[in-house]
Amino acid sequence: MSKAVKFSNFALDPKLGLKDYSVLHIKNGIYLKNVLLNKNVETDIKSGRTPSKFNEDYWNGEYDFFTMQDIDNSTYILNNKSSEQITDYAIDNEKTLYMVPRNSLIVSNAMTIGLAFITQRDIFINQNVFHINLDDDLVNKIFLKWYFNLVFRPKFKKLFASKYLSKDEFGRLLIPNIPLDIQIHLVEKIVPIEQEIQNLKSQKKEHLEIINEVFAEEYKYSKNLWKEFGKGMTAGTQKSYDKTFRIYTMPFSQMNESNIFRFSSRFHNPLTRKIEKIFHSKNTIKLKTILEQDIKRGVSPKYDENGDIPVVKTGQLKNGNIDLIDCEFVNEDFFTLKEKAQIKENDILIASTGKVSLGKIDINEQDEQDLIADGHVSIVRVNNNYNPLFLTYFLRSLLGTYQIERDYTGATNQIELYVNEIKNFYIPDFTLKKQHKIAEQIKFQIDAQKMIDEQIKQKQKEISDIVYSVIEES
Repeated sequence: MSKAVKFSNFALDPKLGLKDYSVLHIKNGIYLKNVLLNKNVETDIKSGRTPSKFNEDYWNGEYDFFTMQDIDNSTYILNNKSSEQITDYAIDNEKTLYMVPRNSLIVSNAMTIGLAFITQRDIFINQNVFHINLDDDLVNKIFLKWYFNLVFRPKFKKLFASKYLSKDEFGRLLIPNIPLDIQIHLVEKIVPIEQEIQNLKSQKKEHLEIINEVFAEEYKYSKNLWKEFGKGMTAGTQKSYDKTFRIYTMPFSQMNESNIFRFSSRFHNPLTRKIEKIFHSKNTIKLKTILEQDIKRGVSPKYDENGDIPVVKTGQLKNGNIDLIDCEFVNEDFFTLKEKAQIKENDILIASTGKVSLGKIDINEQDEQDLIADGHVSIVRVNNNYNPLFLTYFLRSLLGTYQIERDYTGATNQIELYVNEIKNFYIPDFTLKKQHKIAEQIKFQIDAQKMIDEQIKQKQKEISDIVYSVIEES
């Protein structure tokens, strides 16, 4: 039986005829524009802009500037500390910058469409999110935040409809038409659960913190050195205390014969030289000496909506786990033909292209699911003389991160880490017994964090049940 669809209910999409938008339908829904303060998408939906990254005078100032990594995804609020700050000079010179006040609802309009959070402080926003100025007499921000994250966003992701939504399209999104007093009643139930989630999160430690503490103890250096390394272009440097994005300098007089041919400014700087000295205080070998086969890049996938072999791209590598939730697929025939891109159990996967993504490292610890890598992922397969989990942790540590940051090539977003550089990374020449002991020490602590994550997911499920309890779905 054919279905009638009222096209005006849905955001514009050039692929509209190919998509089934019924998944977004809400009985008795209301357009978002009807709960805006002035009922005007031009005045009530605002986005910001990112100042030039090439102007150092704009950055490392006193004013918080939003990036996606600043979102606490457990309760969808801002993290206590922003990863970027801008200066008075940037604000004075870039007239289109936009600062949202505390207690504002912000919703992503690009890539992660529907990801919503509430600000606890004033912050400048970029062009990939909208500040939604709501009429507080019609809708509750906390209720709408959870609706976007737990109901709308998962449904929208199934459509792959667009990587960007305009203000007009946002205004035509349907939200639940629920009386404000009922929303407030629901929020009174939600807020205590949010606090429980925050209490659980306060017990957590970052994976990188755990990894670096263990290697700092082994090599006898400060456990906070990894945060002093400085923010660079690659994944492992993004948690640095020093957010100044700059190139290092070093006078030629400091170059000696052993490194005279290394003219990279990322190699010739005092902190890198300090790390080199720490690392080589113990015996090392080159990674290429423990490979079972040559390091390979994946392939350009031929996607198939009916395929069942997941494609691992840089987005699936989370620098802590491989996430297949939003992956695309290829069919069995393509998988069979592309043997070099097939991912086996205990393969180490390295994101090898693109600013920030480059250097994300994960290990495939299961063999039940066939996987294939795309062309931006390098596959490292070691022999039985080296522990792959230990190597994964080492490459994520400061001692691996600095080699990745040192050896990528290219500029701006077009950076690459080539196979030859990875093969020539130095790694510890430890016995298998010692590798196993260190890997188990780190894994034990990380697994404890995963248990907390599961508790947080359960609390989020409680909130989801509360939101869904009042939404009439088609």
